[in-house]
Amino acid sequence: MENTSTGPTSGSVLLQQSSLEESTVPGSTSESLPRASPIISPSPKTTGRNRSGNR
Repeated sequence: MENTSTGPTSGSVLLQQSSLEESTVPGSTSESLPRASPIISPSPKTTGRNRSGNR
């Protein structure tokens, strides 16, 4: 009984914690996003294919 109740409960708790972490990350990452977003957006699309194509 205890193990069964702890399984689904801990799972839901982990999901809630992960959602909290995800919501907290963009807030602290928002400062680095403006610098990283312009670099990340072009690199995976253009350099990602160029590097893989050259290799």
